[in-house]
Amino acid sequence: MGKILIVSAVFPPEPVVSAMLSYDIAMRLCEMGKEVVVVCPKPSRPLDYVFDETEKDYPFERVVLESYVYPESRIIGRTRESYSFGKAIERFIVNYPHRIDAIYANTWALFSQHSLAKTAVKKHIPYFIHEQDIYPESYCVRLPKPLNSLLYKILAPIDTYVQRNATRIFAISPTMITYLSASRGIEKERFVLARNWQDDATFIESYKPLVKKSECCHIMYLGNVNPTANVTLVIDAMSHLDKEKFHLSIIGNGPDKEHCQEMGKALGMDITFGSVAPTEVASKQSEADILVLCLKKGVAKTATPSKLTAYMLTGRPIIASVDTDSDCADIIRATGCGMVVEPDNEEELRKAITTLAAMPSEELSKMGMTAFDYAKAHLSKETNLKIITDEITACTKTDGAGQAPQ
Repeated sequence: MGKILIVSAVFPPEPVVSAMLSYDIAMRLCEMGKEVVVVCPKPSRPLDYVFDETEKDYPFERVVLESYVYPESRIIGRTRESYSFGKAIERFIVNYPHRIDAIYANTWALFSQHSLAKTAVKKHIPYFIHEQDIYPESYCVRLPKPLNSLLYKILAPIDTYVQRNATRIFAISPTMITYLSASRGIEKERFVLARNWQDDATFIESYKPLVKKSECCHIMYLGNVNPTANVTLVIDAMSHLDKEKFHLSIIGNGPDKEHCQEMGKALGMDITFGSVAPTEVASKQSEADILVLCLKKGVAKTATPSKLTAYMLTGRPIIASVDTDSDCADIIRATGCGMVVEPDNEEELRKAITTLAAMPSEELSKMGMTAFDYAKAHLSKETNLKIITDEITACTKTDGAGQAPQ
C-alpha cells in the first residue's frame, strides 16, 4: 500500500483553521486504515504567537520541510514563501522512497501549488487542491489598475494549470465554484463543495444562548488582526458611539494588532485586547452580545471566512461588513442571523451596530439560535470532513500505479 501525502502550508501547533483541517483529514484517513505522511513548513502563524513545539505522538509521519516562512502580510515576502515551500515540496516528492498514491494539498497559492502540480503530473500522482481563496485575483486586487491587469495575465496561467490537472478541486463556497469553473474553463463536475469546519464539539459544549444582552452592549471581533480583516473599520465606527453603552473587544493576534491598539488610545477608547487558545474561542465569543466580521471590498467574493462558521456555532447575532453579493452575505441573509452592510462603509456599520443593539434580547437570542442550528446542519466537521476523505480514498482504489480515476 502506498502513502497518502498531505501537503499543508500550516499545521498544528499553529492555531489556525487550515492547520486544523489538514490535521483532521490526516487523522480520519489514518482511522480509515490509510498510511499518511504530512509535510509542512516550520510553524509561523499567527505572527508573534508562542508555539508549543512539544513532540506529539501522531499516528502518521510528520515532516517539517526546510523553507522560508513569512507570516506578515506583504506580497513580496509571501511570494518568496510560496515559491520556497513549493521547491521544498518538489524535492520531497522526488526523493521520497515510498510510493505516493494521492496528494491532498492545502498550501500557499500559485507558486507552491504550481511546483506541487508539476511534480505530481510528472510522476503520475493524482492530487487534490483545497482552494481557500482565489488567486491571482486576491493578489491583483491590491494593486493599481494597469499593474493589476498585467500581473493577472502573467499569473493566471499558473493557477489554471494547477486546477486543470487536479483530480478534484475542493472549494469552500458555491460562488467560488461558479467563478473558478467559468474563469478557468473547467467543468463544474471537477469541483467539490467542502465547507471549512471548526471543532464542533468544543462549540456545542460551550454553547450558551444569549439570555439577556449586557447593559453596555458588548461587541466582539475574534480572529487574525490583519489588513484584510479590516478591524480598523470597526474601531472607527465605534469611536463615535456612547462609551457607556457600547464596548469593543478585539481578540486575536496579527500584524495590525499594534496599530489597532495605538488607534484605540488616540481615539480615547477603552478597547479590550487579548488572545485565546483555539479551545477557548467558543467560550470567549459567548461573552459577546454581537459578533462583528469585516472584510475589505472584494475579499468576500473570493472566499468564505472560516470565522463565519465559528461565529454561527457560538450562537450570537452577526454583523458582517462584506461584499453583499458574496456567499457570506447570502448565508447571513438566508438564515436571518444578523445584518449585512457594504464593505468599507463606516457609517453603515455603525448604524447596524446601533440597530441590533436596540433590539430586544429575545430577538437577538433567536438570531443566535438560528445561526447555531444552521451551522450544525451545514457547516459541521462531520459532514465536510467525510466529503473530503471520501473523495481522496476513492482515488486510491486504483490498479496500484497511483493513477486516479477521472
